[in-house]
Amino acid sequence: MNDVATLCEHFGMSEATVCRDLRVLATDQRIVRTYGGAAAVGSHEPEALLEERRGSAREQKDAIAKAASEYIEDGDTVFFDGSTTAAALARHLAERPSVRVVTNNLLVVGQLAAAGLSITLIGGEVRSSSMSTLGPLAQVKLNRLSSCS
Repeated sequence: MNDVATLCEHFGMSEATVCRDLRVLATDQRIVRTYGGAAAVGSHEPEALLEERRGSAREQKDAIAKAASEYIEDGDTVFFDGSTTAAALARHLAERPSVRVVTNNLLVVGQLAAAGLSITLIGGEVRSSSMSTLGPLAQVKLNRLSSCS
């Protein structure tokens, strides 16, 4: 991470110029803005296909899901992210209709709705590589949910 003052000194530029350039780089998703500076965006390996991730480490995911389900009590509200491990956890909660679920994970919606659980689906753009939703609409919904807590 680099702070603005360090960047100004290193490049011999004004603070206004550095801040403007950081905004452009952040808009292009080449950096992530931080308080007072910026950090490089790490390069990521291409994401594995959904079917590969669903089949990968299935026993371990199920063991994690089973252990996690023991911490969830009747009446709890649980957020499921778009992961395949969260989908494994959903299988363990299908018999617990008093648990409320908030999720962007489309893999769990049908399964848990059929089991009678209360579900709040976070909207947004569908990401087919994970069968989850994301984007500005999802952020708005999450902000509204968290402000009501």
